[in-house]
Amino acid sequence: MKYSFLLIFILLVLIISLGCNKPIEYPNEPIIKFLSLVKLKSLDPNSLVKDSAVVLIEFTDGDGDLGLPVNEKEKPKINSNFFYRVFKKKDNVWNEISLPPNSTFAYPFEAWIPTLNKTGKKRPLKGKISADVSPAFAFFSKNDTIRLEIFVKDNTGNISNSITTTELQGFQ
Repeated sequence: MKYSFLLIFILLVLIISLGCNKPIEYPNEPIIKFLSLVKLKSLDPNSLVKDSAVVLIEFTDGDGDLGLPVNEKEKPKINSNFFYRVFKKKDNVWNEISLPPNSTFAYPFEAWIPTLNKTGKKRPLKGKISADVSPAFAFFSKNDTIRLEIFVKDNTGNISNSITTTELQGFQ
């Protein structure tokens, strides 16, 4: 009898505690966190850029509107939503790299995040995004040390915090 009462009490406490979980809430502005920046060697001997780079970030977005629908990618660059600036280390000082005047980039460098919330309903999102940031490294030699500063923008114009990556060296 004692054990039955104890078992019923434990089950009742578990049921009540599981039923009282608050829904996950994040701010409407995306929040990003740097995870990694990895250099990948090209296997194509004819490629102009022998190496490539991929950055991995973690994000949260309270209203779930981070990412652009597939058809938006074809619109002008104003619809980019992943932005990064490039810094080169010289004499232990980081200097931002400017793009050539006839560059096709609207921001120093940009990429595109596809729609992440397929439901269309406002809901909090949390996940990881990887982005090819190889264009940033096309202007550098194998002796250069580079790092990136990254931010994202959601569909209502909310801009995330900025993060700085670790440094990479030896691009070809």
